[in-house]
Amino acid sequence: MTETRLAQLLDEATRMEPPMGPVVTTAMRAGDRLRWRRRVVATAAIATATALAVSVPALAFRTTPAAPAAGQRTGTAFVETSQHTVAAINLATGRQRTIRVPTIGLTVIYGSTLVASPDGHTVWLMNWTKITPVNARTDRVGAAIPLHVVGVDTAVITDGGTRAYVALSPRDILVVDLTTRKVLTRIKIVQCSNLVLSPNGKLIYALDDEGVGIISTATNTVLRTARVGPLVLSPFSVAPDSTTAYAFAEGFSPKNGSPFTMEFRFNAVTGTSKAFTIRNTEAAAMAPDDSLAYVAGQRALYAINPATGRTVRRWALPERSVSGLAVSPNGSTAYVFGQPRGRSVLGVLAMVNLHTGHVERLVHFPYRPYPFASTVLLQLSPDGRTVYAELQKSEDVSDSVAVAANSGRVVASTTVHFPGPYPVAFAK
Repeated sequence: MTETRLAQLLDEATRMEPPMGPVVTTAMRAGDRLRWRRRVVATAAIATATALAVSVPALAFRTTPAAPAAGQRTGTAFVETSQHTVAAINLATGRQRTIRVPTIGLTVIYGSTLVASPDGHTVWLMNWTKITPVNARTDRVGAAIPLHVVGVDTAVITDGGTRAYVALSPRDILVVDLTTRKVLTRIKIVQCSNLVLSPNGKLIYALDDEGVGIISTATNTVLRTARVGPLVLSPFSVAPDSTTAYAFAEGFSPKNGSPFTMEFRFNAVTGTSKAFTIRNTEAAAMAPDDSLAYVAGQRALYAINPATGRTVRRWALPERSVSGLAVSPNGSTAYVFGQPRGRSVLGVLAMVNLHTGHVERLVHFPYRPYPFASTVLLQLSPDGRTVYAELQKSEDVSDSVAVAANSGRVVASTTVHFPGPYPVAFAK
């Protein structure tokens, strides 16, 4: 590809257009299982330190239905619970329906990836050899699309739900037409652990542990690759201009063992990147408009200017250590999961008002230590009314817990027979 053509494609993909609305669900942006499975190894590589060891809760809840917020659509959350079943959870009532799905074609201990279509009417189950549609309204399982490959890691859905980009292990991306059920092309790329669609739908960011590739959805070609690393981990966020991206990695200092967070700022047009280090922090999340980065750890929550890495504000937290962080879709609340200071038997989810800095609610979780789980995956439904926490409680069992954001009540708790965490697919 000539430099002239490359410049033309990047210009077309980044040209300002009227807003298209949300094209990526929270679950899509949360990341996929491969990224989380690598976190322990990745942390050692980034800091040449020992692997992470964090205590993670095991849950035994009596669920309490939460009243729907006025004017908001509650919807359904889909969670894969075993190699044979998917749970559909009504987020208004907490009631769960069990959906039988085709068994994964290989004997593996890891689960599949669930991705919701942009309209929220279909959930696609991505397993190692095929992708299977589930009707979000009727729970009917459609005919699977065979991919004739071994090792599907993650996917994004574009063009109003008609096309899927499916990342394979250990490399390559398949472009699948979901209407004709055919594989359109194969994009050659270095090993990919996460795919993120730009807000304008014209670019796909393909991440691995060392860098990022930029793919044009118009031509299905790789426009640019860059080493952003050494490690690009969760979360990964693309700004509204579709050309600026932010990635984070957590690690420990080899000198004193204190935690730190690295922020990577990447420009898709120029290929340039910057890195900032925020000390004494253990988790990160971006504001919905990417105007601020939030990092937490060591009993504090920080608002960071993502362009300079400088601290804008600091708030006190009840947690002495943090293993999960998320920000509400409207940017008003931060959800911080960690272990509270002065207590050794509870994990806690703190709901922090980002306007006042006050901790408005605390949700306590009983837990037992599991030393090989490095993080708690927090996700929010698109309307912001439900917080999902997936917590690994043993080697091969996790709990997926839905909490009402307005009250802190537990809406539902679902046992997942895989070593998590995994993204939840939100549908209408």
